[in-house]
Amino acid sequence: MSSALPPFLVPLLLVLSLSLLAPVAALPGLCTSMSPDQLQSIPGWMTLQNAVETAYSTDPYKVITNDREYPNKPASICSGVAQGWVWFEYHARVQGHYKWSFKIEDLLLSVAERTLPDVARVSYPAKLRREADFTDL
Repeated sequence: MSSALPPFLVPLLLVLSLSLLAPVAALPGLCTSMSPDQLQSIPGWMTLQNAVETAYSTDPYKVITNDREYPNKPASICSGVAQGWVWFEYHARVQGHYKWSFKIEDLLLSVAERTLPDVARVSYPAKLRREADFTDL
């Protein structure tokens, strides 16, 4: 009996092995990992920011999504809606800590507050000013 894998399993195992190497995975389904810029573009961003600054501090902080220290707490965009965890990392210690996390859905209860805005993509055709000159190649 041979221990070789059937050919149809090889791509599946490759995908699985690559996914194990990823530091933080997006939630399953039609989801992608969320960036801090995407988080800050949602309508409820100011509400989220005010909640953190009111509860902890207005000192400078960095917004982190998909923190590598906590791979089991991803921040994802699923069907255009932000969900998961966000981290606020303070440069100095605040109340004995320097990093606070919140589940986005716990602070922004309505889907409308968590929905990413549609971005209209405009494409412009390329225009050449003159024909390419390849004689010197």
